[in-house]
Amino acid sequence: MVANTREAGESAMEAIPLVSMPLDARLRCLSLGQIQAIDDALAAIGDYGEVRLIKNRGKLRFIQTLSSRAMEEDTQPSPRHR
Repeated sequence: MVANTREAGESAMEAIPLVSMPLDARLRCLSLGQIQAIDDALAAIGDYGEVRLIKNRGKLRFIQTLSSRAMEEDTQPSPRHR
């Protein structure tokens, strides 16, 4: 069931309809705000990267992101490898 959509003027990624869905079990470690922050981090890193969750003293304390990009492969061998 579609709950609502985001405000006009936001990016295309943010314009995806929000969906309300029931959970099979109660969340034990994450709040809805933390889930949104994780989703935002995944969207921000693009096609390549990592999102790490850092837990400290029993709670999620940090979301660490690492963005990567593919390097273009050389079509010609370097002079040292001929």
